[in-house]
Amino acid sequence: EERAGYRLAPGYGLATHFANLLNGNVPENAVKLCTVMDYIAMKLTGRTCPLTHSSNAASLGLYDTQTNAFVTDAVLAAGIDPAVLPEVTSENAAAGTWNGIPVTAAIGDNQASFLGSVRNPEHEALANYGTGSQISIMNRNTAGFQPDGAMEIRPFLENSWLTSGSALCGGRAYALVEQFFRQYIAACGKDVPEEQYEVMNALALKGLESGRYLHVHTTFCGTRNDPSLCGSVDGISEELLTPEAFIAGTLWGMAAELYEMFLKMPHDHVDALVISGNAVRKNPAFRRMLKEVFCMNVRMPLHEEEAAFGAAMFSAMTAGIADRSALAACIRYSEL
Repeated sequence: EERAGYRLAPGYGLATHFANLLNGNVPENAVKLCTVMDYIAMKLTGRTCPLTHSSNAASLGLYDTQTNAFVTDAVLAAGIDPAVLPEVTSENAAAGTWNGIPVTAAIGDNQASFLGSVRNPEHEALANYGTGSQISIMNRNTAGFQPDGAMEIRPFLENSWLTSGSALCGGRAYALVEQFFRQYIAACGKDVPEEQYEVMNALALKGLESGRYLHVHTTFCGTRNDPSLCGSVDGISEELLTPEAFIAGTLWGMAAELYEMFLKMPHDHVDALVISGNAVRKNPAFRRMLKEVFCMNVRMPLHEEEAAFGAAMFSAMTAGIADRSALAACIRYSEL
């Protein structure tokens, strides 16, 4: 960061490459770096140089999302040879063919998930809950918006961008609470039963229906801005020191962390929330909490594996099988 003048969080490809250079871990015969999905496309098509879509190139770091190109001055300042960078495209491009079948350049997982979940990108945001969580909005113009450390502007499709905010402890927060209850059962000398999620979900619904629950700040893993930050609980009283108030309050915290990011984004055009991920699919109480916190219509795709669905849509668009609007019409929702 000091050399390049750009923020580079751990996990960015060029940050890893920089560390490998310092430690002598780059093979002498290495020619290019790329993402793993670019490598697979390269091997399938017999390319000798990887083709990286801008949505993946940005995840390597030192990338200008407005010009859709690596900032070579910053790469050089970091002591990295720009020749190692892959070829980049911002178009719906094929990397080549495999047995006569077009192989599309891979797009980023966030972008694929958005494409495969959101039917009306002009008016819908996407909240995805896995181990972590993420809120994403499509914007046609990002001029003047300066994201904080928890948010990024990521290349998307057709001269558009995703403004995305990420929480480190999404569904993991609920898993930690489930682990807490199982540890208590074990401490009582009882046989530890299977996962307690069904019991927790029922208790959470009870807490929601009463309208009285704690506010649990679920930053148990810190944040991107402050990894040392811990979680906290507000509103503890004699009446609210109950399992249902604590569990429902944990769901409130999981929803509120993304909602706070949403409010900082350019969001005036958004009037509905699309949700995805196992943490929402398996938890009706959490779906209700998201509707309550975001105060808007909440929709969930009927299909699962939204990122794979979006990758297939992108490939169909690239091959000219159908355009984006026709494919988006295939997305069906359950309204909550």
